[in-house]
Amino acid sequence: MGLRAQAKFSAEQPYVAQKAMGYNDDYLRGYEYYVVDGTSFAIVKSTLRQQLLATSFRLPVVPRKFSQVPVRIFAKAYADAGYTYSKFPGDGFLNNRMLYSGGAGLEIVSFYDTAIRFEYSVNQFGEKGLFLHAKLDM
Repeated sequence: MGLRAQAKFSAEQPYVAQKAMGYNDDYLRGYEYYVVDGTSFAIVKSTLRQQLLATSFRLPVVPRKFSQVPVRIFAKAYADAGYTYSKFPGDGFLNNRMLYSGGAGLEIVSFYDTAIRFEYSVNQFGEKGLFLHAKLDM
């Protein structure tokens, strides 16, 4: 379970200071194609993971000290919820309303936090999609 939140005071911020959901890691799975601008937001992400495979293999060309590559594969189910407040939402139909989504996926993890995630998500508007996320910390 994870929680991310931001609050800016006052609610009358310049537009460039209104980055909320949809930027960097501050997004709901299933809303990857959207940004929701506002001065305050909260995101709750919950994930259940089950490890399916834990193994390692050796790279023949790399020096022995660095040749062992660990690989773990997880199956997961998740649900996200979030809310963004904007005093001036304009035409933004995602502002000032509770948003939620859910889905299932596979996660392949290797060195440190290097991960590739395949996620099939459904949001509250019935939009479905298969999303690929990569986090490569080297």
